[in-house]
Amino acid sequence: ACDKSLARARAMVGDDYGTTPAPSPRYNCEYCGMLLSEDELWHHVPLYHVNAPNLEYCECPICGEGCGRRNPFAVHLRNEHGPCARGEVPRETRTGLFAIVVCRRSDGRFLMVQEFAQTGFWMPGGQLDAGESLCAAVERECIEEAGIEIRLTGVIDVIAEGKHWRRVTFMAEPVDEAMPKSLPDYESTGACWATLDEVLSGDLKLRGREPERYFRYVAEGGLVLPLEIPPEYREIMADVEL
Repeated sequence: ACDKSLARARAMVGDDYGTTPAPSPRYNCEYCGMLLSEDELWHHVPLYHVNAPNLEYCECPICGEGCGRRNPFAVHLRNEHGPCARGEVPRETRTGLFAIVVCRRSDGRFLMVQEFAQTGFWMPGGQLDAGESLCAAVERECIEEAGIEIRLTGVIDVIAEGKHWRRVTFMAEPVDEAMPKSLPDYESTGACWATLDEVLSGDLKLRGREPERYFRYVAEGGLVLPLEIPPEYREIMADVEL
């Protein structure tokens, strides 16, 4: 697992990170003050400061735009500079479509993701990219946030607050017994397998109450629907591919 994490880190920042002179101009990291090029800063912030609380206010050292809780510096940096600004990595877009997953291992443990900025642990998942299917999105998010490849087995819940906000909660199992992600990046701090008792104990800081509700539901034998959109939601979800 250590070798995999080191290989992933080298792939992210390059073998020559920190060993060759950085091109001008250079910018101070808002978290630690380290002087870095734009691309180095783009890689540095999520790798070293993903779990730092969101800054109350700062000005982006690259473009001067004001950043705060509604426009976190880490999100601004990721989407407006470096590889994203050059079109090498797609910017995040708002689609109002979300897919999350309850992934349960054979020993009964549930997959949990440690979210950024000390917001706590939550279920893997997130917002769909434009044109992406629900299944593809949640499988992608599970790999990005938790480092785990999953096999979807059903649907647990659908919530639709009009077409501006819709979310499907899937049921899944891991494809294998691979170790979860341990190297932080923009997507998450890392991931772990947790028991229901650990989730319900209050000792584990949660980003929201969904893990308590859905994990208990599954552990108590709650009904898991087939891997399809339930009939009562097909009209409002007609424009979204499963």
